[in-house]
Amino acid sequence: MARKTRQEIHDQYKQRLELARRWRDDEGYDRTWRRLNDLYRGKHWPLTTLAQQDMIAVNLAFRLST
Repeated sequence: MARKTRQEIHDQYKQRLELARRWRDDEGYDRTWRRLNDLYRGKHWPLTTLAQQDMIAVNLAFRLST
């Protein structure tokens, strides 16, 4: 089997990255990541929440063991 050229290797990696990006988008992982990151930073409610007074959040993040 002949060695792949730099261009072929580049195209192969580019295709893999695009497939991974499409998979993340289809499964909604980017949205989930942003939401979990906001929770970790203590942003539990959107700014449009009507009752913005007397809201308490416990800022606790942990990993579930599997």
